[in-house]
Amino acid sequence: MPKNLGHGDFEGTALLAYEPPKGDRWMTHPLSGDDVKAGKIKNESFLKRKLRGNKYQEVFLAMGKRYAEALLDLSKFNVNVIFPTCGGSGPKEKALKEWLRKY
Repeated sequence: MPKNLGHGDFEGTALLAYEPPKGDRWMTHPLSGDDVKAGKIKNESFLKRKLRGNKYQEVFLAMGKRYAEALLDLSKFNVNVIFPTCGGSGPKEKALKEWLRKY
């Protein structure tokens, strides 16, 4: 076993947080209008902090369309946003892999 685990590294026996799905299935987890509004507020402060100062020319965001509703208008950050809009996690992972290969 590794002695010095870095930030985010876990031993194989570490317990991870788990919450059972809300609703009948994970895919149908509903977001209320209040959830979307709260997400926009939280996302705005996070994205302002991360994208200020023109540190990034391009960012890759992968999420479902419903969760994307909680994003604010990213054009004001002067950054090119890559946002795959179709398919589930598989196509989005493929798009991320192709995007990473560019750099």
